[in-house]
Amino acid sequence: MSKQHAEICFVAFEEKDLMSLLPIYNSVRIHRPDARLFTIGFDRGYADSALSFLFGATFPIIIAASPGSVTNWLEIIRPRWSYHLIGIEHGVSPFKKFTYSDAFLCYDDYFAPSILWKERLERLYPSRSTRFHLGGYPKANQFICLVPDEARKDILPPIPYDVVVFSWGLKEEALFSLPDRDNVIYLLHPAQVEFSRPYPFKRSRVIISSLENTTSILSNADRVFGDISSMTFEISQSKKTYLIIDRSLYIEDYDIDDSIMDPASDRFAYVPETDFKIDSTFILDKTLLIAALHGDPLINTRPLNDNFLIETIICPMQEDLCTKGILSIAEGRERIMAEEKAPHHQEAAIEFIQHAYRLILGREPDLDGLRHYLTKLNTSSSSALSGGLEILLELAQSDEAMQRPVTFRDAWPKLMIGTDPRYETR
Repeated sequence: MSKQHAEICFVAFEEKDLMSLLPIYNSVRIHRPDARLFTIGFDRGYADSALSFLFGATFPIIIAASPGSVTNWLEIIRPRWSYHLIGIEHGVSPFKKFTYSDAFLCYDDYFAPSILWKERLERLYPSRSTRFHLGGYPKANQFICLVPDEARKDILPPIPYDVVVFSWGLKEEALFSLPDRDNVIYLLHPAQVEFSRPYPFKRSRVIISSLENTTSILSNADRVFGDISSMTFEISQSKKTYLIIDRSLYIEDYDIDDSIMDPASDRFAYVPETDFKIDSTFILDKTLLIAALHGDPLINTRPLNDNFLIETIICPMQEDLCTKGILSIAEGRERIMAEEKAPHHQEAAIEFIQHAYRLILGREPDLDGLRHYLTKLNTSSSSALSGGLEILLELAQSDEAMQRPVTFRDAWPKLMIGTDPRYETR
């Protein structure tokens, strides 16, 4: 029998997903040239749009960076038991509310961009902690050794110039209350395209961030000022970068807790749900930002080029743990397929046993255990539902499970009743 290959599919739903997925996709392709990249809702010449492949793939391993979008979309085209979903992060800033929400629980495996991020999720969701892994943040590598982009100098302001980076949620009137100067570029989140045009600035440039322009703009900058967006921390590895925290700049329903942006709060500048705080000497408010853009010296404010701060937020790594983890997951599935020579109808049973081991014992099934429980399901005279419950109880009552320092109340694998034809009553 020829070796069966796990089908690896990267899926992007917006530009910012691509910025994070592409470095990992390109790295995975070195080892697995058959890996594919799909864009949903927008086109890229190098990406695939043949969604029939995702419909027809036997049991794809899907890698995505937008948990809400991917689960909503996959619900339409595939039942949940029919794929393995891996999450990576499209940003490294750990401040926005979604970065510690239960949205990450949709993933079978999630590769966190930093130790801080991983440990926070493990602490918030202990019954699911085995699915959270340290992946690092490969996207950040593009900013480590930036050199000026000579090809773009003709369309950029005369050097030196300042770049001010803003994330989603900036108020239009707040932007246009900032200095209008020849040597200032305001670099906005892609979602801010709705701002009025032509822009009222006569001298400053307002540019929407994209894959094509961001690196060039930042590589030629003299200084960078940025809010608590991922790009601010990414560029701080190579450019003198100053952090802006000022609640007045943003819309009412901005996705960051107000206490984090309130200097009077005891949680000001803390990473949510952690004990890590950014020291006030790194922070500018709107008044100090305006003064700096007008040329006033920054006497009491430090740039973010602090090794401890960068390593805590970004966690630079020599090894791409995201790629390594994805390949390991693919190889594990292929070993199971080869060992069991499993026909198509057995895949649902294998997936069920894998989830049971992960969530009750906190590990992958060993081959003896997998073989034992597959035989149990295949030879049982009772229904698949009854056989599955027997397996769950047997694992939960094992000595190994009893020694685990977590409870399983929220960790039981879901039984797909009436939706999976492979779980039919015998």
